[in-house]
Amino acid sequence: MIRVAWNLLWLRPGVVGGSEEYATRQLDALATLGSGDVDVTAFVLAPFLDAHPALASRVRCVAIGLDGRSKPRRVLAETTWLARRTRTSFDVVHHVGGRIPLVAPGTRVLTVHDLQPLEQPENFSPVKRAFLGRAIPRSVGRAATIVTPSEQVRGKVIERFSLDPARVFAIAAPVRAIDRTAVALATGALDVPADLRPLLDGTHPYVLYPAFTYPHKNHLVLLDAFARLRRTHPDARLVLTLGAGGHEAMVQERLARPDLAGAVVRPGRVSRPLLDALLVHAAALAFPSRYEGFGLPVVEALTAGCPVLASDLPVLREVLDGAGVLLDPDAPDAWAAAIGAALDRRVDRDDAARERAVARYSPESTVHALVGAYRAAVGW
Repeated sequence: MIRVAWNLLWLRPGVVGGSEEYATRQLDALATLGSGDVDVTAFVLAPFLDAHPALASRVRCVAIGLDGRSKPRRVLAETTWLARRTRTSFDVVHHVGGRIPLVAPGTRVLTVHDLQPLEQPENFSPVKRAFLGRAIPRSVGRAATIVTPSEQVRGKVIERFSLDPARVFAIAAPVRAIDRTAVALATGALDVPADLRPLLDGTHPYVLYPAFTYPHKNHLVLLDAFARLRRTHPDARLVLTLGAGGHEAMVQERLARPDLAGAVVRPGRVSRPLLDALLVHAAALAFPSRYEGFGLPVVEALTAGCPVLASDLPVLREVLDGAGVLLDPDAPDAWAAAIGAALDRRVDRDDAARERAVARYSPESTVHALVGAYRAAVGW
């Protein structure tokens, strides 16, 4: 039995984007399937308990009385409060947020979600750019083993930091199969916001993009594409879930123009059952991101049998594994044409891709790989 501490003090619920979903899914899989191999304790911010009550009931959580809004206080808590609590009693301390605190006792495992702060530093504030530019290389050098969400990121980490490949493990977030028939039958019982009802009842066909408005998520190209599409598909809608990021003001400005009036629905963060329903009923998932470490929404769309239109990035080619339609992320005309084809049902649902994704990203495979990374770290 490996005693593992998870450092989740970086995780501000509803703020950190896809890394929250990645981390909580892995932790849930460990709690559900890994009890014979690992004993996990998660160190979390106080809001985590309210944001993830079901997970907190299955995992031993130790919460600090911070809401996480102050980054200096979070960083200080890692080097003091967390360091004291992980000094003994654990075989491994897993730092899941991409960096290791200055004071970090024990055998350290590090998750590197991506290298965007080093490869696209212009997407970050000068302070954050400088902080991560030092913290990421230092953290990589201090880790016994490193976890990445994809083979693409694994290869980049190995090459950039000249690492022994045996130290670096590509371990994705687990997904579950979405039963299209069951979700469709249950849709009528959901608490659906008024602006989504005409979409789920079939009045308006739609495409879905679940992403915070961070610069690399490339919402503006998708909005331009959809404005062009309206000339031939005036009843179509674009659904943007999740919340505000660094490009929110630019997105709002673009939405205010007449050519998108009434075309875009923004329900914010939606419940898991409602997101499943949106995936099942969508004509396609549109994913125009310019940078990804994994692309969990793409995998979720595959497991729902939802056609995928995605940027032609190496990591998305890896995840899609031959499925979907790949597009230049900066070609709005191409996106408009592809979305039009999906709305006209000329983009097929790929059952074979669905089965591959379900098998490849199962919770069982995630737990097996994580346990392997922990055993490698401690030399067992």
